[in-house]
Amino acid sequence: MTPDFQSLDTADTTQIIALWEKCGLVRPWNPPEQDIAHLLAHPTADILVAKHKGRVKASVAVGYDGHRGWVYYLATDPAQ
Repeated sequence: MTPDFQSLDTADTTQIIALWEKCGLVRPWNPPEQDIAHLLAHPTADILVAKHKGRVKASVAVGYDGHRGWVYYLATDPAQ
């Protein structure tokens, strides 16, 4: 699989959360649905997703605060 990252399609939200859970990135005090909403609402942030045969296989959330860039939710399907 050669990853081709695209911005998150909100129809893939369930898959992206399942990937994050599989990778141990979800914490009870940080609901992933809320993090997704915040990232997608921010003009200098995005969630990039790689899919293979319609299934989410990798993700990275990125943001820019005007001075530095941030990386969150860096995940790859363990089966890959």
